[in-house]
Amino acid sequence: MALKYPDSDVDFNVTPAYFLGDFDIYDREESLGEYLNKYDPNDPEQLHKVLLEIFFEGGRVSKLTVEHKEVLLKSLSSALKDENYNFQELVSHENDFDDCFNLPHEWDFSRPRFFFEEVYRMAVNLWGNELRDNGFIPLDFREVGVPQGDSNK
Repeated sequence: MALKYPDSDVDFNVTPAYFLGDFDIYDREESLGEYLNKYDPNDPEQLHKVLLEIFFEGGRVSKLTVEHKEVLLKSLSSALKDENYNFQELVSHENDFDDCFNLPHEWDFSRPRFFFEEVYRMAVNLWGNELRDNGFIPLDFREVGVPQGDSNK
């Protein structure tokens, strides 16, 4: 039986784009958009703050089981391991209106992969024990090409 989205009968098939979903400001430009525009997604400290507040402590993640988190990390680690994965396409403003999805207008990702590296780093740090207790060992940062050390420095 396939894993389903929480409170749904839809299969939980995700890509790294899942990690951007909580930052969609479509139809919320004057509230969430204005708030998020205060943050620079290229600055590790600001990115960590907004990732923790909006994504990791957000309502969508609170509904995820350890199995969902495992699928998310597998999807993200697979993309990070792929040298040809196009992270720029995920964060491009050029496609925003085509899908009724908009990232904050002021967000300019100078290194699109960086956002996803930091998501992986935080997910492993925040979910690692829970995942290991369930028998899933996240890939080491080096295995997925995430730079070693504290990105806040």
